[in-house]
Amino acid sequence: MKYYPVIIGTLNRFEHFKSCIESLLKNTHCEKTEVVVGLDYPPSQKYEEGYKKIKEYLHGLEKKNGFKKLTVFYHTHNLGPVENFVFLKNYAFENYDAYIMTEDDNVFSPNFLDYMNKCLYEYRDDNSILAVSGYMNPITWKSQTNSTVVFLKDYMAWGIGTWKHKIENVFDKWPKDIVKYVCANKKRLKKFKNYFRDLYQLVTWIKRDPSLNRFCDFTVACYLIVNDLYVVNPMFSLVRNIGYDGSGINCGLLVDNYLARQVIDDKKEFDLVAFNSLEEKENFLWQWEDWKNKNQFSKNDEKEIRRYYFSCLIFGYTITELLLPLVNFIFSVSRRIAKKIIKILKRNTN
Repeated sequence: MKYYPVIIGTLNRFEHFKSCIESLLKNTHCEKTEVVVGLDYPPSQKYEEGYKKIKEYLHGLEKKNGFKKLTVFYHTHNLGPVENFVFLKNYAFENYDAYIMTEDDNVFSPNFLDYMNKCLYEYRDDNSILAVSGYMNPITWKSQTNSTVVFLKDYMAWGIGTWKHKIENVFDKWPKDIVKYVCANKKRLKKFKNYFRDLYQLVTWIKRDPSLNRFCDFTVACYLIVNDLYVVNPMFSLVRNIGYDGSGINCGLLVDNYLARQVIDDKKEFDLVAFNSLEEKENFLWQWEDWKNKNQFSKNDEKEIRRYYFSCLIFGYTITELLLPLVNFIFSVSRRIAKKIIKILKRNTN
């Protein structure tokens, strides 16, 4: 079995990065794994202290560590997290046909590398699988199963791996405007009838921040839905995210930071067991979607995106985008009229 590299971009979060590296050093197969670090150059003075600590720490690690190889790129100008990742990805694909990627605020179970490499080997030729993730939200599954993995149409990138031949195919097909790609095509849009939370993220988040119109967690999730693709996830998380402390760019500050306390697997090896039937696979997929909608999606947001969804199907994407305030008003008035009619009918029936 091949052992694939772990690529990590970092800048100034020394304690996070140190915890990440130390957890990987406790992993089974760390001695067979190349770890590739891209230390970005600080864009301003406020990042320099943490940057210098990481740089000093890496110099020490280069002299002695438990990995097969530690490759460090000390960038001489600021790339930013996206370009730093692209740089590391390109290096990985020059030397391997797959990679494992993490940000610097993830802490791993001792069997994370075992799990990732087994899955990257097992599902390499399965064209329905785009990637492998080591993370799972703290969900309590309603049904019991012997399976240790679940197949989801979600891209949880807190410790994720993929193959060169699959991901480059996605990059080649990646649309310039992913909202239009989804919503202007009724056949694609109809695939979201059970995935309104994902559609809500796609439509509203990109409008708030146009820079998100690219390859990132929620846009890839939508790509998976449209193209009937899956990501393999463990039933019980092998990753803990410690970044929701206000220190990062993408992660905010959680007052009750339950993510930093999340219990993760403590086994040394991962027993890879897949579902026995398509029915069981679908059952757990919908359990996940049900949990996600109840725990991560408000009723008001759901109403808003349902309105947008049906508007695009009825009036088309262009008219919906141009006349959305009017469309929202029409839907609102229609609902009020419908409620009044129902009340009148009930009263007359009684």
